[in-house]
Amino acid sequence: MSKPLLLTQMSLDRCSSARKKPEWISTQLTKPNTHFFVSYQGKFLVNAGQLVNLTRTQYDQVNHNRITCIFLGKNLHDDQAVFVLDFSLLSEEQWQELHNRVRLQCSDDLVDLRRALSELSVEVASIAGFANALINWHRSHQFCGYCGSPLLDKEAGHAKQCSDQVCAKLVFPRTDPVVIMIIEHTDEIGITRCLLAGHQRSQGQVISTLAGFVDPGESIEEAVTREVFEEVGLITTSVRYLCSQPWPFPASLMLGFHVKVSSNNTTIDPDEITHVKWCTAQDIASFSDWGSDDDNTQIPGKHSISRYLIDWWCKNQLNVSK
Repeated sequence: MSKPLLLTQMSLDRCSSARKKPEWISTQLTKPNTHFFVSYQGKFLVNAGQLVNLTRTQYDQVNHNRITCIFLGKNLHDDQAVFVLDFSLLSEEQWQELHNRVRLQCSDDLVDLRRALSELSVEVASIAGFANALINWHRSHQFCGYCGSPLLDKEAGHAKQCSDQVCAKLVFPRTDPVVIMIIEHTDEIGITRCLLAGHQRSQGQVISTLAGFVDPGESIEEAVTREVFEEVGLITTSVRYLCSQPWPFPASLMLGFHVKVSSNNTTIDPDEITHVKWCTAQDIASFSDWGSDDDNTQIPGKHSISRYLIDWWCKNQLNVSK
């Protein structure tokens, strides 16, 4: 696995100690070369393959209490602070008025992060993914889960505290672990295939790896075994961890595995799976990329860990056959 996964090339020092000091954050906000990226309802301002960076003057123009300002870290290359400004609390009319007043310069305007991943550099994509995960957490955690009082931002957006002085509970961003598996079986005549599946949430011609959330009180290996059995009725004989990828939709950590099974006789869960297909590496070579205009079978885009696992398996099979 020589090529790194997208979203795993973080170039920021998250400054976990310094960001707890409000005066230090205030200093970073006033520096002339501080970076301010912009998000609105899950989309980012993108121009020519780069996140749009507001100037210090523009930040002063847009800064008010309906904007979520989150410190992301300091760039390891130039030591400049990086913030993301989320405008999602504004209505579309308010957003357009602000956009026009400040004259934000961008050719592509707001771009969905999933689509932007194919345009951004690997380092910038990692920053955008990190920002999106924190933004999603802020939007879904506005009230205390213990007493229902409003939550107050702490640690420059990396924590929240209940505003009720009696409760005063601290909460932190959560990450949901998800196992994702490339499943392999070798038949009685020595032909090795992997299993790819159509999922209820995907369009008809797309097939992908299996995946599922890790349950409470469960190891990741146990989650792999359970998910494979629940979704396709197969018994695992080997579970091997390969790699991981943060997936900020909304805030998951994808844990990639290579799994071998004892049989190719599947029993699918129709609530999750529409169909399965056992594929050789040669079969997969004829498939199209996700989003292609043709009617061919498609596999996930190259920015995803699912595609990474598929490509790894195909390459491994080609090496074995030599």
